Amino acid sequence: MVSSQYIMGHLTIRKALLLTAMCGALAGLTGCGERTVPPPTSTTMATENADAVAAATISQMAGYTTALEGWSARFAELTTGWGRTALDFADPMRPTDDEMGRAQEFIEAMRSSVAELKTIEPPPEVAQAHAQLRAALGGQITALERLVSAFDWGSERDAQLAYRQHEESLALLMQAAKDLEPYVDLSEVTQN
Repeated sequence: MVSSQYIMGHLTIRKALLLTAMCGALAGLTGCGERTVPPPTSTTMATENADAVAAATISQMAGYTTALEGWSARFAELTTGWGRTALDFADPMRPTDDEMGRAQEFIEAMRSSVAELKTIEPPPEVAQAHAQLRAALGGQITALERLVSAFDWGSERDAQLAYRQHEESLALLMQAAKDLEPYVDLSEVTQN
């Protein structure tokens, strides 16, 4: 009679030989164990391209943030410094020529500042918010022009319409600032 240990040992050896034969066959199929590098596929090329695009986007976002912060500081200086005195009317419904001249100069300075903002190229992620910021500030300038004209003509109704337009533009400005908040602090712009 054959012992159970003999049978178990024999089966284990058979399993080991079978496993070795299978591994050998597989190694033969892959070039004798040699590791082959698959040719670049659209997936590997897309991954490499995505990494390059991500690096460029990060660099572009950093440049955008720096440029927008610089613009924001200049805009805040313009509106807090000159803006407060430029729009100071003794009697808004009867402005003097000097008061009107100061207001017009301020409006032109704001227009130049918004034109400078237009030269800052936003990354695609924030292009819509950047355009919204420009539109909001353009609306603010239009409302200011309308208000100054209302003062010049003595039209209370136009002054009210200008104020309403200002409120609408301000809401748009606040939304744009909120959308850009993860990238740049525009609190100086929204406070003025």
